Amino acid sequence: MNHPKPSIRTAKETTAETAQAPILYGLLKRRRLFLPTLGALAISCGLFLCFLVAIAPIYYRFLAENAPLKGGALLISGEENDRAMSEAIHLLQIKEYDSLYVLCTHLRKGGVLVPNGTDEALNAERIRRLGHGAIADRSVPLPDPLLVGPQATYSSIVNWMGKNGGVPSRITYLGTGAQGRTEQIELQRAFNRCHTQIGVISVSPVEYNENWWWMTSAGFREVLSESLRFAVAICKL
Repeated sequence: MNHPKPSIRTAKETTAETAQAPILYGLLKRRRLFLPTLGALAISCGLFLCFLVAIAPIYYRFLAENAPLKGGALLISGEENDRAMSEAIHLLQIKEYDSLYVLCTHLRKGGVLVPNGTDEALNAERIRRLGHGAIADRSVPLPDPLLVGPQATYSSIVNWMGKNGGVPSRITYLGTGAQGRTEQIELQRAFNRCHTQIGVISVSPVEYNENWWWMTSAGFREVLSESLRFAVAICKL
């Protein structure tokens, strides 16, 4: 007499049934989850780090563009650090540029930090100190960008130059860090009506190493901020 052979379930089938078995009256169910091993995580982190070390400096140099024009006017913000201002004064002293325009965001009267009456006077004194003598500069008053918006701020530069001696045909903007490419795009858009060429000079930052910007909070914040500004500027073109 032949007896039926008992079914033998493998461990795999048993595990699958256990994983699919409902728990707590069908409200919960077991699922199998595959996770990478520590070795796989270490290899992935190593590859990502190598990619970051290779790409990060290239991307930074893309944002911090250096495309100066020969001759014309030099434009710099009065809020730049002494390194950038000294570089601008040096370029003016060696006759690389004909004139220096300093952007003054606020023209406050009086105050502890503005002993000579206005930010314009404070910038003039600072330029004399860094240049070891009288430097011919012209202060360009700017409205508060939080009140009028960025585009109106750039347009005010064009309007002020048009009313005070005329708009130069060639302007080179000197700034610090990763703002160069975005500033060139914004300034070129504002000066297009005057057919003015815009160049840019990017000075190395003081707060962080430009090749290792992603290792410091200051560098990471600046690159992230300028990346967003660049994306917005490109969308406006």
